[in-house]
Amino acid sequence: MLEIQTIKSNIGYYLFTRNGMFSLPNLIFNGSEKVEPTFDRNWFFLKSAPLKIQKVESSKKENWRYELKDKTLADRFKTEYKIEDIINYDNDCGFKLEFFEIKGLYEEKFDTLPERLVDVEFKLIQLAEIEEIKNPTFSYKVVDRYKQEITEKDVTYNSISKIITPSILLPQTPVSITSEQMYKLVRAYIKENINTKVSVITSDYDFCFTVKKRVTLAETCSYVRDEVIWGKSRRKPKKIEVFVDSRDVQIFEMTNAKDNYKGYTVIGGMKGSSVEDLQSKIDGYLKNLVDFINEPVVECANCLGKGVTFPQIVKNDNSTSLK
Repeated sequence: MLEIQTIKSNIGYYLFTRNGMFSLPNLIFNGSEKVEPTFDRNWFFLKSAPLKIQKVESSKKENWRYELKDKTLADRFKTEYKIEDIINYDNDCGFKLEFFEIKGLYEEKFDTLPERLVDVEFKLIQLAEIEEIKNPTFSYKVVDRYKQEITEKDVTYNSISKIITPSILLPQTPVSITSEQMYKLVRAYIKENINTKVSVITSDYDFCFTVKKRVTLAETCSYVRDEVIWGKSRRKPKKIEVFVDSRDVQIFEMTNAKDNYKGYTVIGGMKGSSVEDLQSKIDGYLKNLVDFINEPVVECANCLGKGVTFPQIVKNDNSTSLK
């Protein structure tokens, strides 16, 4: 008997079987329906309740026999021998000796039965009744020498959930990614979306990552340095004046829990109540981070970036005081 586990939803039924003798995609449901694949390779979808299941029985060969080739010899030899009447596995030739001696006068024949649909006895076990199961779209590019992206197949589920929950429902259970995975996807996202006119990546390694903001100065400044002339080291250096209109300020740095590179902040993993919830949290984090990195910053004209505050003058009716 074919035993099928089912999950009923508002759009149809999800089916799964452990019976290795049957492949659900090869079966016919309710006379004409076929199952559809889902994101989980072990589960299949059927639009209506499975009330009848049939399988295609391949064409069969039956009535094996040997027929006399030359019908004019019918008065001397039998016109036909049933295969079961002449087989003898005790002999090396595989036939009874009396037939083996005249076997050359006969040719092997059989009848072929066409394919047909055969009913399959089955039992349904309903595990749950839920809303539509959404196909997870969890996918993030990563900087990794071995893989190009992280998908829902790479996330971590609770051990108990993996034991008691059907695999197709796992994306709806609590889930998380590690610090190492978060580091790789954040690194990739920043590199792909950074505005290099506003910020610059100054460290980009598997173990540490740094971003600095290019702050436009309130006043352009200059300094004098020696001009470097390659290949002419004996020549007296020429002094040149260099003008600077921006300075770099570190605004983001990270390492991961595995490498824990000295002096860098370990970026934590992330958890969600489901794959969809985890994806929402990661998307929000990445958007806020890149918006902050790409926001232009200009040095304060009052304090020139030194963080000096000026007292506000509050005028009263009869006096002036500092606030």
